[in-house]
Amino acid sequence: MPVGIKTWIESWLACRDEREGILAGLLGAGVGCALEVPQQLYLRQVAHRAGMDYLTQVPQSISRCLAESAEAYNVRAAQVTRVLDEILHQSPPAPLMN
Repeated sequence: MPVGIKTWIESWLACRDEREGILAGLLGAGVGCALEVPQQLYLRQVAHRAGMDYLTQVPQSISRCLAESAEAYNVRAAQVTRVLDEILHQSPPAPLMN
């Protein structure tokens, strides 16, 4: 793996907060075979250091395509789901007393 890419990876790794995440090492056809290439080993180690999951292929459970236009995103953003409706109709918390 080129030094510049490793430097870039290490720079964002140092800035990463403690939150869930996934690093996907989609390095071409044949990924997922028994033999791992050095790039996959490096990316797996980076993911481990960052507390992230490491994937070597797109999960089969991702069957839904992403919207392809800004209009599709706007339509989805305007939808009020049950969860959003519950959030919007919650009573505000009582003020804290000092």
